[in-house]
Amino acid sequence: MAQSYATMLCPELRSMPMPKEIGLATRVSLLEARFSLMNEMDHRAKSKASPGAGSAASSPGSTSQSFRYSSKYSQLPPEPVLRSLLDTFFRSCQNQPYVYFRQAVFYRRLEDKEYPDYLLLAMIALSARFSDEPFFESQQLAAVDFYGRTAWSEIFDQAFADDTQLLDIHMVQATNLLAVVDFTAGRHRLGWVKIGLAVRFAQSLQLNTEPRSDLPFEEQDERRLTFWSVYLLDRLASCGAYRPSTIADSDCSTLLPSDCPDAHQTMPGLRLLEEMHTIHETRHMDPFTYTILMASALGRVERQALQQQGSTDRYPPWDSRSDFAAIYSLLLSFEGYSRVTDASVSDAVRTHYLDLEGSID
Repeated sequence: MAQSYATMLCPELRSMPMPKEIGLATRVSLLEARFSLMNEMDHRAKSKASPGAGSAASSPGSTSQSFRYSSKYSQLPPEPVLRSLLDTFFRSCQNQPYVYFRQAVFYRRLEDKEYPDYLLLAMIALSARFSDEPFFESQQLAAVDFYGRTAWSEIFDQAFADDTQLLDIHMVQATNLLAVVDFTAGRHRLGWVKIGLAVRFAQSLQLNTEPRSDLPFEEQDERRLTFWSVYLLDRLASCGAYRPSTIADSDCSTLLPSDCPDAHQTMPGLRLLEEMHTIHETRHMDPFTYTILMASALGRVERQALQQQGSTDRYPPWDSRSDFAAIYSLLLSFEGYSRVTDASVSDAVRTHYLDLEGSID
């Protein structure tokens, strides 16, 4: 019924097949994606119909230029440019704050051609704005748009065109990357839909649970990194009224990532937040892990303040048994055990964020 209504409003959607045997939550996310596409098409039609709107954009020269950019930026760039853009990704996008790969492992697998084009397109869609490659002819933003659209089209086709098509971790990574691209470009609705799909993809692959012990250690590490990156984006994108996060902490049983992926060590899970006094005893916790713990605390603040769940608390805020008091205590404990209090902000900037020329990176 929903598909018939959508195709009645927008005939172009008839060519987009509806999978038959996927979970209800994924079907809902898919419908949201289709309706977002329908809204985008409607917006374009209105823009074209508006008198005097974008006369330069509809001129023959502009159309020819757009076609040239589309043909140039709708496929992977030449190998040297691709390598440069991937280097830019690890320099400017990795750990900001999302981490999907270990750099050395990524480049080794890249040599073996293990990564699909849509993942590489999503990575360069995110990194192109930071690149000074002559290849872009000062049209980085146009490149970001075309690379992102091409990557999303490939993901959509592969994930939903065939009922037998299996999801893989690269779809999770690429969808999450493209959600960041959309939010950065101001396309918040599309970004919100992509976050929902990334979460459902991750849950379908059971990334929220601890990986099987028989998997190679590098694969276990990548699964943890990818899930916690999806978790981070879900929490950060929920910093708004009536936008509850999708992933519940109680559903996260995978362990936190280690900054020493070659060491077979046991890391704690999110329960560490309930045992703040043990944080200083835990080794191999890098800033990414601390960021995950902070995002969990942020989620509790969001539910209390932005999702209006504080109004249902059985105790008033000043009562030590209230959720407000528990969150307040958690934040104070986190501040006490965090290394951020070891130095002033100016000292931290001088130590970590100045480039070789002495300017803030």
